[in-house]
Amino acid sequence: MPTPHLTKNPRKILSKNLNVHSIASLPKKKRREVLETLTLDQLNFLKKHWVFLTPKIGWRVWNDSDATLYVLQSEGWQSVSSLGKATGQHDFYGSKGLDFYVEEIDHIVIAGAHNDTALIIPGKSTVLAITGRVLTTLGGSHSWKLGVAGGDDRYGNKIGYQEDSTVIGVSSSPVTYYADTPVKLTAVSGQFSSGKIRLKLYAMKFALPEVDPD
Repeated sequence: MPTPHLTKNPRKILSKNLNVHSIASLPKKKRREVLETLTLDQLNFLKKHWVFLTPKIGWRVWNDSDATLYVLQSEGWQSVSSLGKATGQHDFYGSKGLDFYVEEIDHIVIAGAHNDTALIIPGKSTVLAITGRVLTTLGGSHSWKLGVAGGDDRYGNKIGYQEDSTVIGVSSSPVTYYADTPVKLTAVSGQFSSGKIRLKLYAMKFALPEVDPD
């Protein structure tokens, strides 16, 4: 089968020299080369059949079911926010193995002197900052601390309890966590009884070198 060349009329080439069956009969390496030369129109012409491609690092895909754009990183498909907002999942920004990681959660405050939250600092990551906003006025303690176990005020102390109180807790020097670590809220005096706080984590993650392609 002659190797197809791109023309202004993809139907002309595909109808004579190229179809899903002829592509499938090619050796793996040659099949990949042919598919990568096709234009979008040419691929669309194969609409009666699915043509499966092996994705590469950096490829992006839109998932209509959750209205989210994903990019393929070394650790798998990750959601991307072009607006700089967390999608509620793990967001990555960056390339070449240095990734800026952003995650945001809403924490319902429960009664007690402290709360471990569902916001987890990934192991082997470096935290740049953790920010927070009180969405619903806190009951009980009139101030609180933001941190982790062993450093309960690392990212903020004596933070306001009223609605719309905020904190921007930046790392004074690079702080690296070697294991997954939950972010912790601690009452300054007394105990929490109720409330709601939005938390956002900014960190850096580091990818392993890629393996050579086949």
